[in-house]
Amino acid sequence: QKLGEIKQLSYNIRRLQLAYNVTPTKSHKYLRHSDSIDSGSKDMRSSGGSLLPKNEGIKLFVATLYALVSLILTTIAMTIAHDRVPDMKTIPPLPDIFLDNIPTIPNA
Repeated sequence: QKLGEIKQLSYNIRRLQLAYNVTPTKSHKYLRHSDSIDSGSKDMRSSGGSLLPKNEGIKLFVATLYALVSLILTTIAMTIAHDRVPDMKTIPPLPDIFLDNIPTIPNA
């Protein structure tokens, strides 16, 4: 029964690929050459198309660049903020209103 569901899924995927003119480079292992849905369609292996958009490499580069720039800017901001913290001996930290108003739990 599972194999039948997998074959049905691959058949439906192939139908969607043909409906949207998407032709992957590799054929699914359950989809035989004779399982062509319409006779005028190309074989998936011979078309040379891809399921991935053409600008996928550009998107990967931009995302990586964004992550690296974010990492660098965050590191710089934390370093500057750490250097600008006043001395705790001369200026004590602000009181914590929430923790001052709840009871302490011993051995917690």
